[in-house]
Amino acid sequence: MGTHSAEYPLPESTPRVKDALRHLDRPLDAHENAFTELIRSGKAEREHYARLIRYIDVSLDAQVAGYTTGVARFPHRPVATPYMEFAEIKLGARRLMRSASAALGEDPAPSGAEVLPLSAHSMPWYFLWLGAVGTRAQSGLGLYASMLAWHHVCASVVDALSGTRTPPPEEFTLIFRRFESPPTELLDQCAEAAEHGLELGDDLGEALMAARLGETVILDFMSAATGNRAYHRETADA
Repeated sequence: MGTHSAEYPLPESTPRVKDALRHLDRPLDAHENAFTELIRSGKAEREHYARLIRYIDVSLDAQVAGYTTGVARFPHRPVATPYMEFAEIKLGARRLMRSASAALGEDPAPSGAEVLPLSAHSMPWYFLWLGAVGTRAQSGLGLYASMLAWHHVCASVVDALSGTRTPPPEEFTLIFRRFESPPTELLDQCAEAAEHGLELGDDLGEALMAARLGETVILDFMSAATGNRAYHRETADA
């Protein structure tokens, strides 16, 4: 399926990041997530697919606000680069969300009046927090971990859908095909931003916390559309 953090070939220019990731008690891994489990169980219905798309769509503006805040705080390369790339990706994602919603028979534009479960706010909250207060190293490792986790989610969702008897419209699956393979250039940019921060003395423990939190919020977000409680794992990172 996808690539674990311990297996992802980070560039030779990021030795501090390579060493930092060895401090994690386990590799970053979001292959096993609540939504993929729902698909594999055979219990995923049209409403689950539509709800997930709706939650992603609603989260986009807050995510972009977080990325642009990060660029404003760190306007120079290498830290600004992944923030700008993430913003561009999310700005282009809305068209895909609206197309998938329409294919699922939903109103393409979600209502902003809907009260979402707290787990549906976890991902946009994280990127707002990261852009507003994260250090350079936290920014780099946080963006790296969240993108790696999203790649894991995409790979596992596409794989699970290939085995279901009642798949959603292709417009839904297309969203996850985008990052079914690891986005190597973007992951390298994130690692380079983290390397820069660690080289300048940013705290390693804080950066690792941001990395693990980046994985956690992706897992929590993927639980939101299932109707189940947030998907937590016990961690003991140094």
